[in-house]
Amino acid sequence: MQIKYSGDKPIISQHGITFNKTKEDKYIYLKGAIHILHIIDLKHNYEFDDNIPDEQISKMIREYQTNIEEDIKKEEKRYKEKLKEEIEYVKNSNLSELDKNIWIKNLNIMQGYRIQRAINKLYYEHAISIIVSIIKKNQITSMVLPFNKSYFHLAESIQNALDSDKHHIKSDIEIQNDNSELTLKFTINHRNRKY
Repeated sequence: MQIKYSGDKPIISQHGITFNKTKEDKYIYLKGAIHILHIIDLKHNYEFDDNIPDEQISKMIREYQTNIEEDIKKEEKRYKEKLKEEIEYVKNSNLSELDKNIWIKNLNIMQGYRIQRAINKLYYEHAISIIVSIIKKNQITSMVLPFNKSYFHLAESIQNALDSDKHHIKSDIEIQNDNSELTLKFTINHRNRKY
């Protein structure tokens, strides 16, 4: 399965399907992650194109981590097992048969949607992992990113991954005003690693 936009996290019950807008699809951060790869990896000597198609994003991530297809298959299998467990939970609930049937139908309707969200999240997690490994390998000490919600989210994810690494690499995110243009400056301090 390839990446493609799915949407916000669904909340599924016998009353219907609603969406939690605070739990966005990780798909929306993937272009920014690829842009960061273009900034930090020396093998990319061409300008980043914001109109990069989905298949190019997934292809680029697979170039770095060829085992991602295996992870995707595992994730899809895990989600199908989760659906079975949810259906069993509904069947064993104290609801009326009508409510049980409605809830189960809603779960089945949203199965593909939820699997796609999980796959997008997996690609996102792999992208962050790739970025962190390149930062460490190339001893990157700073990068300047566009100032917006997407890049701030990505910077925080990278920062958390660096900090949770066994060496606890510290980093800082600053908002800078360069010639009336706001940017994010992400600095990494490789010298103060904790062992």
